[in-house]
Amino acid sequence: MKATLIHEGLSSTDREVFTLLFGSGKIQVCAGQPVVDDSATCVILCHAPRKEYYKTFLCEAFPVESHFQFFLLEYLNSEVAAQVITNKQDAVDYLTWTFMYRRLTQNPNYYNLQGVCPGHLSDHLSELVDNTLSDLEASGCIFTEDDMNLRVSNLGTIAACYHLSCTTIEQFNSS
Repeated sequence: MKATLIHEGLSSTDREVFTLLFGSGKIQVCAGQPVVDDSATCVILCHAPRKEYYKTFLCEAFPVESHFQFFLLEYLNSEVAAQVITNKQDAVDYLTWTFMYRRLTQNPNYYNLQGVCPGHLSDHLSELVDNTLSDLEASGCIFTEDDMNLRVSNLGTIAACYHLSCTTIEQFNSS
């Protein structure tokens, strides 16, 4: 593989590592599912300072982090609409079954976690749920009854059925 830089006008950027892995044959796609080939050979021609960078990504495993927290509004709205989550404690319990929860203790800085003891995890999840549910309530997707029980609104049901973001629903609700 030659030219690890992509030139766009007067600037240049590095190719994404996934593109190099895919182009090298190390990752192949078969019937829509990625297949890893253990016997791939790849020659990458690049500047000497970038050699170790590419070597690291091609030869060593690197952790995958969850981005669940960025889409938590939509997920919690869908679960409240499906009546899987009926109160705040259900929402916290729901988060403990996610990949994000498994990664919290492995890379606490990525998730803005103060510590990895059970108290810190519990506080972080409670704060995350409280903030998310407040945002859902502000957008008009859910109602909170008795400061604990959750009920979906008509707009929340529409967002869940048609996979709309809560910001879209909020704009729709304000007009």
